[in-house]
Formats: sequence, structure tokens, C-alpha cells
Amino acid sequence: MRKLLLVTMVMIWSISLVNATYTDESDFNVVRSPDGNSVIITGYVGTSQFVNIPPQIRNLPVMQIGLRAFNDRNLISAIIPNSVTSIGGLAFADNSLKNATVGNGVITIGGFAFSNNKLTDIVIPDSVIYILYGAFEFNRLISITIPDSVTSIRDGAFRHNQITSLTIHDNVNSIGRRAFENNRLNSHNYGKRYYPY
Repeated sequence: MRKLLLVTMVMIWSISLVNATYTDESDFNVVRSPDGNSVIITGYVGTSQFVNIPPQIRNLPVMQIGLRAFNDRNLISAIIPNSVTSIGGLAFADNSLKNATVGNGVITIGGFAFSNNKLTDIVIPDSVIYILYGAFEFNRLISITIPDSVTSIRDGAFRHNQITSLTIHDNVNSIGRRAFENNRLNSHNYGKRYYPY
């Protein structure tokens, strides 16, 4: 009896994992990359407010999220797979995002990529090198740690949030104007360098 119950529980758990995996491929508009070896997501035509982007579409890796691909789609949650290396400008802007997971393959977070959402927390993976203009502006972020991998934070990247704690490691060699303007900073660790905010 116990064995039967255990098998049944494992089957239910497995079915749940399958059903809770990735958003259907048909919910995305894609084009092939110039080299033909990957795809770029150019749009989202699904209706769910919870998006889990698959690492492959049409049997090709998803490596880029294009300009405005998920812009103004009333999203609440977005999961970006590790296959993605670049998040385009305004890609997730103007939604209602409360949760966003950035995969650990992302190198560039484009201009205004997550601007005008409701994020209170974001983990920037240690693959990221560039955080471009206004990438996270107009959110509700409270605490930010910029990993060692980041070398450039552009103008207004985190402005208009609620940041009270900020850690920036020594590898950052460029921070743009007003990058942390209009926050609530009372704790900051800039490593060996000082940057005005």
C-alpha cells in the first residue's frame, strides 16, 4: 500500500513538473539570428501574465530577446532561461512585473529593458557585463548588489526606485549620470571607488 502511494505521489509530482515548465512555443514570435544558429524572440502573443521562456524554440537555442519583445503585455512574472545572452531595449518595459528571473547566461541588459514595472527585488547574475540606460528605472527595488562581472552601468540605470542598500564591486569602471538618482540610499559599499548617485 505504501509503495503504491509513493508511486502515485511521484507520478503526480512528475506531471506537475511537466505542466509547470515552459510557456508554449506558439506564444512567441521569433526570427533566426543572422548566423542561423539561434533564434531571437521578437514578440509575445500569449495571454498568460506568467511567462517562462523556453531555452529552445523550433529546436534552436533562444539567445536574444529583441527590442520591445514583451513590452506592455501586462506581465506579472517572467523567467529568462540561461541560453539568453542579450535582453534588448524595452524588452519587458511597461508591465506589472513583480518577479523577474534573469538567466545566468545574460551578458547585456538593454536600455529600459525592465523599466516601469513593480519589481522589489532582482538578482543580477555574475554573467552580466553591461547594464544599459534606464534598465531598471521606475521600479520598487530595495536592495541591489552589482556582481564582479559588471563593468558598465549606464545613465539612469536604477533611478526612481526605493533602494536603501547598494553594493558595487571594484570591477565596475563606468557609472553613468543619475544611475541611482531618486532612491533612499542609506547604506552603500562601492568597493575601492566612490561614485556619486
